[in-house]
Amino acid sequence: MFVGFCLLIFAFFYPFLFFGSLVDNPDNIFNLFTQTVWIYLISIILMVLGTFIFIIVNLGRSPQKKAKSPVISEYLNELPDNYTIFHKVRIPQTRSLISHLIIGPNGIFIIQGRSISGNFIIRNDEWWRSKTNKRTKTISNPGKLVKMNSIDLKRFLESHNVNIDYAWITPIVAFSPDRYTIEEPPLHYNLMPPDEVIPFILNQKKTMDPETKMKVIALIPHHSK
Repeated sequence: MFVGFCLLIFAFFYPFLFFGSLVDNPDNIFNLFTQTVWIYLISIILMVLGTFIFIIVNLGRSPQKKAKSPVISEYLNELPDNYTIFHKVRIPQTRSLISHLIIGPNGIFIIQGRSISGNFIIRNDEWWRSKTNKRTKTISNPGKLVKMNSIDLKRFLESHNVNIDYAWITPIVAFSPDRYTIEEPPLHYNLMPPDEVIPFILNQKKTMDPETKMKVIALIPHHSK
């Protein structure tokens, strides 16, 4: 394609190279015209051929789009009607931002949905980023965040005269299983793939009395998006 473009420019200036000889010998005009036309044709053919090859090569190299996996919020829509879902709950006077808060007959579930890039090794409450056989402790730790959210939520509810036992609050980190290796299981939160969150919630055997459930539900909308 580049060669064809160069030839196209050359064809434009080609007649001027022989302008002096044409003055002395006008009979060469036809030959010069024929040569110029041929140069134009060859340059156009090369440009078209180059463009065609470029398109074919890039089509062959273009990566196939992967099917998007459902995000956790899409899974949560499968919960029964007796569960109330809130998103992006900001606990007043704290740094806690709860990605997803579910309130149901079997308790309160806090789900950390913040995504961080990379692959990780998990040892209890510590997350280590794994790259080329090296480990570096992560600054953003979903496990610690979801635990902090649980503490701040309990304090917030208690400040509004709603007494909640920690046993009723279940912190969950929903994370793709192909991006982490567990060396020591977490002790104070639950780690699972997003598609396992719904069965996990429904299988919890805890019971929260309906009055407490309704009090919690009444407090959250003012702090949720």
